[in-house]
Amino acid sequence: MPKASCEIIYRPLLAGDVDIYATLCAEAFTDNTAYNYIFQYDKVTHSDDHFASNKWLFERRLGIVLDYEYPAYVAVNESTGEVVGGACCILKATKPGILGLLRAGLAVWPFYWGVASAWRGLSVDEEFDTIEKSLYPNSEAAVANGSSVTFLPG
Repeated sequence: MPKASCEIIYRPLLAGDVDIYATLCAEAFTDNTAYNYIFQYDKVTHSDDHFASNKWLFERRLGIVLDYEYPAYVAVNESTGEVVGGACCILKATKPGILGLLRAGLAVWPFYWGVASAWRGLSVDEEFDTIEKSLYPNSEAAVANGSSVTFLPG
């Protein structure tokens, strides 16, 4: 049976898109090694919690993207209005400091997901910076980090 075609339009991310886009990202990154390291749950008995932790983190990240007006776009099915994907990044030149992270709601991370999880999240970010510096030793800094591109399959 042939699939119905749809036109995809791209537009800037809006505050009203955060929930659905965070859901898409959480689903896409559920089996990601880095996120599994940060949020160490038993996949069999706590899969819902693992999804919830990823969604919670993506909601905070997208809040930062909106607050700092970083590049962020969603892909929308023109006929249904459904958000089917998107892309965003956090620019390193204006990466939020501790106050920006607190304003985004990350101060409650230890209370929701544990102190160890919060430390692992920070260590992953530092580890990516270290890897990046080893790959590009003559570069002052990469342009962006925390980038994601996520689309529904099909």
